[in-house]
Amino acid sequence: MTTEAPGKASTWTADPMHSIAEFAVKHLVVTTVKGRFRELEATLNIDEAKPENSSVEAKIAALQWRHDGGRTARRGGDGLPAVWPSHVSRNADEAACAGSSHGEEGGMNSATHIHLKRNPTPLVRSSNRRQIEVTNTPENNKATVREFYDLAFNQRKPAEAVAKHVGNYYRQHNPGAADGSEAFVEFVSAFTEAYPGLTVEFKRFVGEDDVVAVHSNFVREPNDRGLAVMDLFRLEDGKVVEHWDTIQEVPKTAANANTMF
Repeated sequence: MTTEAPGKASTWTADPMHSIAEFAVKHLVVTTVKGRFRELEATLNIDEAKPENSSVEAKIAALQWRHDGGRTARRGGDGLPAVWPSHVSRNADEAACAGSSHGEEGGMNSATHIHLKRNPTPLVRSSNRRQIEVTNTPENNKATVREFYDLAFNQRKPAEAVAKHVGNYYRQHNPGAADGSEAFVEFVSAFTEAYPGLTVEFKRFVGEDDVVAVHSNFVREPNDRGLAVMDLFRLEDGKVVEHWDTIQEVPKTAANANTMF
């Protein structure tokens, strides 16, 4: 987890897309009611100079619960059980900075799993489960991927594209290509040599958090209908580090007139 420099205070907020508050409560000893709160807001204030002054404040609402028999019901904030208030505040001794806390209140076993982000910069989890800080916006990431892709394929400069835009590693999910920057350069060089008239026509870029999707048409030679390609690139600190793709030939005829783009 990235923090401020020693001696400084910092504020983190829960990422609602990756955070949950759950509970399990015994009913008449023989049955258990389990559920979660669908709305969670949490703030973690960290005082590194005086950790004992650090605190976590969370607001929960929109209860969803399930009986062991499978029946499901929902209640809003007004219908919360008395053993779990709609506003909870815990001090630093009761909650972990890593993002999860467990407690027992009024006979209710509870677990709160909070994925934190420091204002205004979010945190996300990489595929190897490490928490990383997103320092570039989706718009910046889209611009980076566009330049990386265009430089590698359309300008025939894959080595320069790697030097400028690839991070410390490059994880590849295309089964026809190996991991690593050198393998990327070799793959692109071989592909453009096989199709010297290749042009990649970018149709759209979509960015969310640290992932950029690219929809494009690989036109291999004049009069080629092309390949409909969907790429996914993941970035860390503004650098491309991971890639997935799906590829489909553009057919001569189709069941609709919408085209593949």
